[in-house]
Amino acid sequence: MLFLKMRDARTIDPAALYDRRKQVVQFHKKKYKINEIATISAVNRDTVSKWIKIYHQGGLAQLRPKLKGLPPAQSRAGKRG
Repeated sequence: MLFLKMRDARTIDPAALYDRRKQVVQFHKKKYKINEIATISAVNRDTVSKWIKIYHQGGLAQLRPKLKGLPPAQSRAGKRG
């Protein structure tokens, strides 16, 4: 079995983070325990629990990483008043 190295999720590419979240769900569906999933996936057990809860509430789409920062710039010149 392949064990991943634990990394700060803020430094992981969004696509790779989504893949890791999907992997966690797959292990959960195969009846792995939370601690086993955390070890194999190199994710904190609390995070594993959170991702599984999110999955049960909204499916895989809810596990997609959210875009960070401000939305794309809009014309601010027109908003001065």
